[in-house]
Amino acid sequence: MADDYIDITDIDNSFHFNTEKKSYNYKTDDKYGLLYKEIIELMETKKPFQNTNYNLHLLARDLGSNETYVSRAINNCSEYENFKALINFYRITQVVQEFENQNYKTSSIKEIHTRAGFSYQATFNSIFKKHTNLTPSEYIDKVKAMHKIG
Repeated sequence: MADDYIDITDIDNSFHFNTEKKSYNYKTDDKYGLLYKEIIELMETKKPFQNTNYNLHLLARDLGSNETYVSRAINNCSEYENFKALINFYRITQVVQEFENQNYKTSSIKEIHTRAGFSYQATFNSIFKKHTNLTPSEYIDKVKAMHKIG
């Protein structure tokens, strides 16, 4: 996962954030494949990752399943090594979208990362840098520069 950065490229004077999940071949008729599909649908529609206390137990409850099956579905059907990695992907994706929309003008970085579900600044900074290869401030500076050009 070391090279799973969110790519920043200059395309027609605008940012393009590559936050698309990789495709994985799993059988949608097998129990883990079906469960993983439900996990993704839940993440994208209800955005439970925004709850700072969201955990594997709550995800299993929300899906009417158990923690073992949910964990296996994530591990077997996705590129994410575990539940935390999946949640952090969605959280960082939300932060990146907020930065792209220039929400940093009206909200602090802390407010933005808290809305996405991060409790602690240090944890957020570390995970953000892991995914983007930039600090949040460096990322915002790049967004600002692109908006001046465009």
